[in-house]
Amino acid sequence: MGRESYYCEAYGMSETAAHREACNEAMEINGHQEGYSGDINSAREAHSKCLIKPKAPKGATVEHFNNGVTRKWETVFIIKEKHSFTHGGEMGSAKTKGDAIKKAKELAVKHNCTMAITIEKRLVGKGREIADVKPKKSVMGKWKFWGEAAC
Repeated sequence: MGRESYYCEAYGMSETAAHREACNEAMEINGHQEGYSGDINSAREAHSKCLIKPKAPKGATVEHFNNGVTRKWETVFIIKEKHSFTHGGEMGSAKTKGDAIKKAKELAVKHNCTMAITIEKRLVGKGREIADVKPKKSVMGKWKFWGEAAC
């Protein structure tokens, strides 16, 4: 095992976000290599300097949609991975509890994890989107990182 110097630049709204982006990019380029790529993703520490200071957006714009439709709600059974750390993503849904349980059993076996079923009311058909809220223009910060990493 040795050490190799690295240097890279990355963009983000914070130093942490830019560092994460640089590590992800290095992982894509080098692969896993069991932590010995000689790049930022295998470094224990990184030195950094901000080249372009990030500027957060000042406010947001709203675009309203007039759908002109009657809103109808339906009951839906949602299947999610229990205790998921992946933002609780929906893995399936069904209109009846029995169908939801059947799908949840299949998913539990397929993914080898516990599934949770929740009941929700959802808006049906067109007209669910009522507005877009967009941040005004921001400037991403630019950081350079350097140091030594295991290889």
